[in-house]
Amino acid sequence: MSLRGLVIGLGNVGLDYDLVHDSADYVLTHSNALHIHPYFDLVGGCDINDVQNVKFYDKYKKPSFSTIKEALIKTKPDIVCVSVPTKNHYAVINEVFKIAKPKIILCEKPISDSLENGIRIKELCDENKCKLFINFMRKSDVGSIEVKKRIDNGEIISPMKGVCWYSKGLLNNGSHFINLLEFWLGEAESYKIINKGIKDISGDSEPDVKINFKHGEIFFLSKKEDLFSFYTMELIASNGRLKYEMNGSVSWQSKVKDDIFPKYTILDKNKSKIEDQMNYSQYYVLNEIKKNNENKKSVLCDSKEALRNLDFLNNIIEEI
Repeated sequence: MSLRGLVIGLGNVGLDYDLVHDSADYVLTHSNALHIHPYFDLVGGCDINDVQNVKFYDKYKKPSFSTIKEALIKTKPDIVCVSVPTKNHYAVINEVFKIAKPKIILCEKPISDSLENGIRIKELCDENKCKLFINFMRKSDVGSIEVKKRIDNGEIISPMKGVCWYSKGLLNNGSHFINLLEFWLGEAESYKIINKGIKDISGDSEPDVKINFKHGEIFFLSKKEDLFSFYTMELIASNGRLKYEMNGSVSWQSKVKDDIFPKYTILDKNKSKIEDQMNYSQYYVLNEIKKNNENKKSVLCDSKEALRNLDFLNNIIEEI
């Protein structure tokens, strides 16, 4: 039996990213993922902007509503995807539980704009016996999971040292990569601010900061989003280099003996690509929700992990 899915917030990740693509080639939004995944059934959308509601109906031929109350009453969802601005997460989720009792909430990252509201969201979900997951979708990708396997079996040797370039704010986008690196290298344990930087147009901080994970240290360096988007990581292990590009593509270079200077080892000129499916990113998030719902092991970010992530980020931001 399919789980009925409602999307609240029809902006970029709720709807727009997939409007310019063939649904067979890209699944970058909650709407498209719920529409095509066989385990789920897209039953409606909701946005305060009626232009977005019309776009949703035109694309999926499913009803879209301007109020959360009407959307919940008419669609009776099992899963609610919350893709409104971060500052509104608590208010929206609080309203959801006043009207309905969904089984699952998939909330955009980060869980909230404050630790206090993040805790309130967790408490609301616990009280209503609703599973809560945060949409750090990079961790659900097959490429990221393969990297984790290689680290765990010793094919890629930790500890590692590396650099992560990010833009558009530490809380908004830096959180993505901290979450992914905790998946690979263990919990973030400490940090040192190198440069306080400045705030972006949304008020999010953009510091340069060194973060020590359980099995590695990574330098997070910020770049202004208005110049161009740039998110990439380069991790150096004792046996090679792992590179993670903005679009989620991953490559590995093993160390090899230098043909010219035999006493030295260098990186192999041939990069080994690790298959990713980031063009189906939201589809794979739903795959992980399906696994969890079937009591199988999944890599989803739950409320405990999300609150730890937010608390760590807040400590950095409060020190700036």
